Amino acid sequence: MRRLTMVAICVAVIVGVPAYAQVEKGYPPSNELQDSAPQLGRAVPSVTIVALETLPLEIQLQVGATVAQSSKEDMQVLRRSIDAMPEASAALRARGLNSAEVVAALVDDDGGLTLITHEEV
Repeated sequence: MRRLTMVAICVAVIVGVPAYAQVEKGYPPSNELQDSAPQLGRAVPSVTIVALETLPLEIQLQVGATVAQSSKEDMQVLRRSIDAMPEASAALRARGLNSAEVVAALVDDDGGLTLITHEEV
């Protein structure tokens, strides 16, 4: 149950990212989300990788606050889930990244996965 709460919190925080992008482009924001994780056996139609540093400061602070409240176990569960999705793993590898650099994830209405990455310094 705690793991689902972690994913739900990440989704709630990150939902501002697509809404912000849609408002900037003139699209109405999407207020509805499907399940916070792709269904087993269902292919992910798209994977988008976004560096935390490229997001608006307000969103960066929200993601940072959520990550700070997450346990190491929660983050390990998130990263194992990403590693279990071939599409997500391949998209990360293509950019020279891995799941250890993912701090949050969001599944949009169409099942597209957005991964928020942050390099540890």
